[in-house]
Amino acid sequence: MRIMNHRQIRRQARPVGHAAVACAALVASAVALGGCSAGKSAAKMVGFATDTPPPADFVGAARRPDAAYMKIPRDLPARPTEPRKPDDVKALEKSLEATRSSNAAAGAAAQAAGKTPAPTPAKAPPPEPATSE
Repeated sequence: MRIMNHRQIRRQARPVGHAAVACAALVASAVALGGCSAGKSAAKMVGFATDTPPPADFVGAARRPDAAYMKIPRDLPARPTEPRKPDDVKALEKSLEATRSSNAAAGAAAQAAGKTPAPTPAKAPPPEPATSE
């Protein structure tokens, strides 16, 4: 067995012809333009796709028999509460603004407290000289 470096491998590799690239592009465009069914049928033949299985028994039992298609832009149910009046909205905005300013003041106080220098440690008194007896 001969060990080859990347230059030798590149020399031995066959270049892909323009006809093969054109054929691959033609197949890809045919699948893309053929729609989903053409791609799925080809995938089924190869074994990559399957049909959607029927729903389980409990799913069928849970569904209403009269369930019809629900349109997407459906009418929303009535609101459980009435919308706020403009005076209430103004009062709420004022309350939120007061809370914001008190939070900003508390943050500024905390930031100022964090800028104080650390206290210097207390100095220990010098040791007493040893007495000899």
